[in-house]
Amino acid sequence: SCTALLSAEDFRFLCSEFEGIEPCSATSAYVALRLVEVGGDHLEALVGQATPTQLPLLEAALERSKSVLAKADAHAYFLNAKSLVEEGDAPAKLAQRIDWLRALSGDAKVSLYVSREPDQVDIAK
Repeated sequence: SCTALLSAEDFRFLCSEFEGIEPCSATSAYVALRLVEVGGDHLEALVGQATPTQLPLLEAALERSKSVLAKADAHAYFLNAKSLVEEGDAPAKLAQRIDWLRALSGDAKVSLYVSREPDQVDIAK
């Protein structure tokens, strides 16, 4: 995770670039922004797509991650387009993960950002 301290002006600019982030009040001078990355394997374990494990430390880490995600105001889900094209079950996994995030977080917005390496994906497939 990462915590960044932004000026209110910089944070308002960030809000204008990304949907789902509420701008700060006009009286705020600074905004602390906490970013938490949850990788694919970790997310698979949270959603139940991975084989369950009995390791107590991993189970505790998953519970902490779930708690943090549940409290988030918004989620940005970044997806590599290559996996969407090359993995047959990718669309179903993506839908399951987004549904899980929505159910976990209530009103939190889930924004999907799809990216790819310019020369690594043949869209014509």
